[in-house]
Amino acid sequence: MQKSALHIIAVKIVVFMLMLIFLNHLYSVTFYEKDLQQNSPIINKCRRIADDKCKILYVGESSNTSYYLYDIDKRSICNFISDYYPTLRFGDISHDSYHAGMYYDVLTQCAKTDNNIETVIVTMNLRSFGPRWIYSDMETYLQHSSIMLKNLPPLLNRAVLSFKEYDIKTDEERHIQIQKHWDNDILYIDGCNDKITATEWDTMLLTNGVTNANGSINIEKTDLARHYVKNFAFNINPDTNPIISYFDRIVLLAKRNNWNLIFNLMAENIDEIQYASDNLLTIINSNKQLLIDRYNRNGIVVVDNLSAVSGDSFFEYWATEHYTEIGRKSIASNVATALKAFYPNQYSLPEYNYQSPNHFFNDCEYDSFWEQNQTLSVEEAFSGRQSSKTDDSEPFSITLTYPVCQLPDSISAIIVSEMIYFSDENATVSSAIEISGENVDYKLDLLNIPSDTIGKWHYITHKLEIDSTFYNADIIKVFLLNKGKAAVYIDDIAIDFQ
Repeated sequence: MQKSALHIIAVKIVVFMLMLIFLNHLYSVTFYEKDLQQNSPIINKCRRIADDKCKILYVGESSNTSYYLYDIDKRSICNFISDYYPTLRFGDISHDSYHAGMYYDVLTQCAKTDNNIETVIVTMNLRSFGPRWIYSDMETYLQHSSIMLKNLPPLLNRAVLSFKEYDIKTDEERHIQIQKHWDNDILYIDGCNDKITATEWDTMLLTNGVTNANGSINIEKTDLARHYVKNFAFNINPDTNPIISYFDRIVLLAKRNNWNLIFNLMAENIDEIQYASDNLLTIINSNKQLLIDRYNRNGIVVVDNLSAVSGDSFFEYWATEHYTEIGRKSIASNVATALKAFYPNQYSLPEYNYQSPNHFFNDCEYDSFWEQNQTLSVEEAFSGRQSSKTDDSEPFSITLTYPVCQLPDSISAIIVSEMIYFSDENATVSSAIEISGENVDYKLDLLNIPSDTIGKWHYITHKLEIDSTFYNADIIKVFLLNKGKAAVYIDDIAIDFQ
């Protein structure tokens, strides 16, 4: 009798498991893709890495793509690294506020694709190991957006999402978590016997301030010093730090997939951090060395960019890893040097020779400092392999974006010449000049271009007048605007300021 009951239980368990497997399969072929696109659209970037046959993948947060308004070359850190390896195909996956936990989920998805990845470069932000980033008010959103990427059965991921079985907290609850660490975590500083918490340090700065040479309190430097203490006054505990555990998982994932792995330790504004005292720099350098030693022992390359960017190459007031063109190029140069360990014969020094400010030309063959490089297409081309394709999904063509202050002092007109290809007689396209800035209202001048030749390349040139408000602007953009659904291609664009 007992054996019969056990047999029935076993059968029920098997039937239940088979039912779950069937339901998981049914969900996978019906609603899974829709849910994935709705909740985790970054999956499309993972798939594109595979489709583009990228050999080198750069994974990061906003530091990769953020740029300064007055940068001439606004391309990403990844783009600048690729300049050193013109024969290798690079790809990047970047998302604001991402940390190692999100990187791991994204890389897990990349590993599932039919990819050509050989080397992965992963951004490592020192701030992300501290409580202010770990418990940021972005964390609930980030956790939600990554559930469908977890390496679990799709139906289980959907159940977790539906029943909200992930880390959901209000901003107030997050702040309480942060404050708890600030109040209770004793800071250990090499060569210093004093025991202090981040809260006590912040209180001392608030009371005493950062002083000028004459002894007066410098309010701006005091505010910055307090800000940096709250972001960097922590000791990384490898046994309990959740970000460490995610980087460790990335190491294991890379080994399983035979990927070369580089951790790119990002630059921080050391010039401003010093306002908080040398003790904060001591903590920062101690944390840095812990990371380098830990991952070097595992055979992982850690590129130390912590002090690689000078203070004037940070363009935001508070602590962010957002750099000007010079800063992004400095970081890229150091990472490119590290890549030589894996690709010694493909390395070459790039030449950054920008055109004179009166004349610009783009043949659409390579990613350039122009914007909208994602519009480059091999579907049609007048010269070379590529042109810039515009349609209802990408209405803006490849775009010259340039600081007005770096153009000649007297300009009355802009002459735009290009080869253009209309795929349909109903195409509606305009040549556009957009100027913007603090001292000028947004302005967009359009010159409509008739689609008089269909299915053939033809040369057009047109003149766009500019008025006296031009020099009040910060930025000028010159591009083609496609206001219809039919595809229009442009190639060999020449822009002359006269």
